[in-house]
Amino acid sequence: MSKTSRRDFLKGAVGSVLGGSILTKTKAEAATVTQVDFGVEKKVPLLCRMCAQFCPMIATVRDGRIVRMEANMDTPYGGICGRGRAAMGALYDPDRIKTPLIRVGERGEGKFRKASWDEVLDLVAGKLKAIEAENDQKSVAFLPRFNSAQELDSNFFKVYGTPNIIGYGDVCFGNGLTVGLSAVVGGKLASGVPDQSTGSVSPDYENAKYGILLQRNPGGALVCHAWGNMFGRGKRNGMQVTVVDPRKPSEAGETDANWVPIRPGTDGPFLLGLMHEIFKNNYFDSAYLAKHTNSDMLIDVKTGLPVQTRQLEKEVKGKKEEILDYLVSTEQGFMFKSEAQTSALFGSFTLDIEGKSVACKTALEMMKEEVKFFTPEWVQEETSIPAQNIIDISKKLNDTKPACFIERGYRSERYASSLREKLLITQINVLLGAFGVKGGVFYNRSVKTTGYMHAPKTKDTSISQWYLKNDINSNFMSDKHYRRTWIKTLLSEKPYKQRVAIFSGQNIVGGSAGSREIIQGLQKLEMIVAISPFLNETIMYADIVMPDCTFMERDEAINTSYKTPIPTIGVNRKAIEPLYESKDGYWIILQLAKRTLKPELFEQYFGEFEREGMMSIWKKQYSKLSGLNEAEMATIPPLESILNGRVWVGEKHYGIKAKGTPTGKIELYSTFLANKKAEFTEKGFDKADYASPLPVYNKPFWIQQKAKLSNNEFIPITGFHPLGTFTGQQTKNNTLLQTINEATNTDAVFINREKGKALKLKTNDIVEIINIDKPEMMNKARVVLSDTVHPDALFCYYGTGAGFYNTMTHFLRNVNKIGFNPNHIANFTFNPLTTGQPAQDFIVSIRKSV
Repeated sequence: MSKTSRRDFLKGAVGSVLGGSILTKTKAEAATVTQVDFGVEKKVPLLCRMCAQFCPMIATVRDGRIVRMEANMDTPYGGICGRGRAAMGALYDPDRIKTPLIRVGERGEGKFRKASWDEVLDLVAGKLKAIEAENDQKSVAFLPRFNSAQELDSNFFKVYGTPNIIGYGDVCFGNGLTVGLSAVVGGKLASGVPDQSTGSVSPDYENAKYGILLQRNPGGALVCHAWGNMFGRGKRNGMQVTVVDPRKPSEAGETDANWVPIRPGTDGPFLLGLMHEIFKNNYFDSAYLAKHTNSDMLIDVKTGLPVQTRQLEKEVKGKKEEILDYLVSTEQGFMFKSEAQTSALFGSFTLDIEGKSVACKTALEMMKEEVKFFTPEWVQEETSIPAQNIIDISKKLNDTKPACFIERGYRSERYASSLREKLLITQINVLLGAFGVKGGVFYNRSVKTTGYMHAPKTKDTSISQWYLKNDINSNFMSDKHYRRTWIKTLLSEKPYKQRVAIFSGQNIVGGSAGSREIIQGLQKLEMIVAISPFLNETIMYADIVMPDCTFMERDEAINTSYKTPIPTIGVNRKAIEPLYESKDGYWIILQLAKRTLKPELFEQYFGEFEREGMMSIWKKQYSKLSGLNEAEMATIPPLESILNGRVWVGEKHYGIKAKGTPTGKIELYSTFLANKKAEFTEKGFDKADYASPLPVYNKPFWIQQKAKLSNNEFIPITGFHPLGTFTGQQTKNNTLLQTINEATNTDAVFINREKGKALKLKTNDIVEIINIDKPEMMNKARVVLSDTVHPDALFCYYGTGAGFYNTMTHFLRNVNKIGFNPNHIANFTFNPLTTGQPAQDFIVSIRKSV
């Protein structure tokens, strides 16, 4: 397909709004001016979905077209990035899905015919009703992402009767980050697994003196503008930064950031080395540990469990809670923590319990002894980081504590060792006394709105619940985010067969590791439905495609998930009517509900919405707000004010807390993990060490396979492009971003210059990239030789390359026609216990294409 030039695009998107060009009008034509000619404009509040973060912004509308995007400056961190500014490029994308489609070719060919809304809705509803008649609703899966019908879509499928509402988080943050954080600092139990939102804590960039950026780039892409804003303020306030990464992210600071290159997948040894130095040099915060943590807990050295505990009732904010009281050592002898004034942080002891002699140590003593082996010299061998760097970085943390942090990471599911790395990050931040304090790592606050609907509980067990109960390898998986385990179910039909999948914005083929096996699973489905404004790899396998409109063309539910340290309330309003034949998700779901549900059931759950529309959702959400203090509640504006564009913001608070841990304290030594480790050990589980509460080293899969790479071998690593969006076409096929995408080599892979020269490669050569475990799957990309990439790493921007499964690129005029997508050729493997994807945990070889 021919490309649309930026000049031609702007003529269509802006020039036509001006009625051609005002400057070219004759004197006679100028006499018949319109309101538009005088610049009459409408300002519409939006919450940007060009990535996932809901940044508040304002659209300027003239004559029914959006002509400009600006930041909504109602928040202390107001601003939008280049993606938000280029949102019109997605809205007026000539290649977006314009009509309902029905597949006419083989799955994967991308051959469709146009259809009417009635036809596709009747087909989907008919299939759902047929499955319901067989009492098999559990065989239907709904997979939402960037969904446009919040508060309605998932509830419809619950009312219908399926328990399988499947999130994407197991390919992003879950469950390694979630468990590694929550097991220590607390979080509610979700199906027995500690669970805390990934946005619940953030480094206090603005007030930190020193920070280590690890597994995250707050100055780069896929971050809400507030994160970049806070990071920039921190840099201006004097925050010093060390970047530990196989590739130097330029967004972190070209000149003043200390880059420490590291072998891919060896963050664990780096962190263990820091912990070794912290204990060796007494860099930990003793007063913080004694007051806020369970560091003094006496642990049975044989079992790894607390030597003695009891349940104790305690009143917290007027509510009675049970906490785990534990034995400690004091100058007066052994006693329970609740009875002790002071207790020992270190020490080895022998207790007589019920006539048996029990050897025990404090939790802190156990950790100190565990890390003795992980010397800076050992770290150098494992990571390629010079030993002196470990010593210097550790000292820097001590010199600046508690106003320092190790970045908690974001897209955590990369290696088999991901859970262990997240646990170590949390433990080190606690050792430094940084959790909950100014300049350290603090708890974000958010508002809770009232749910619109209370859908009935389904009678069937979800796939995730079955795996949690029956598969020891899945013991720490999320009960909500399990799309890769769902693929395992498609392939094995355990615990039961899946027949229909409805994707609302999720791109499982392009965005999950092991695309070949994923496609094999999808091929077993009886019906695949995709709801999306844009094409993606998964839509190539869909039987029915429903064109969703963009966020600029719809009203949405009130949102309080804007990721900042302060509670926020805002709403996305419709700026223009949906283009082409696209419809908003609320309309789509309502039509499916009307066609699928029995009339009385439809009236019970959806009748109000049919009559009152979005106002019924907004009123219910706003009827009761929680999570705020009295002073904040007194400033809550009327609903009308929010709907008219105001973004309400609350206060930033510091505070040290541990809500949800068994002891009611920050558990530097996690009792949840200790119990799981003991349970797994008793069962003979060979991966029991992955649940250890102690600082241990679990190797990534690739190092277990091959400790040293050959000259032509690399570990594929990815990072988000500054203007990228997962695998979404809203930025990849965006005419307004095309020049920048080309200039920043989004179709390329980056390798170390010296290693590339040894392979007789030069920049702009085309190379063939091959997974050594799947040699039949070859991906072509342009190569760039770089001085800022580790010799073991092959870097590409996430989701920007055409990849192996590239049929979609034939229908999009501005996307790359070559380029690497590691997910396409990755192994279909699972991280131990969490079942997350080890997306970068495999070895590729490269060769020059001939």
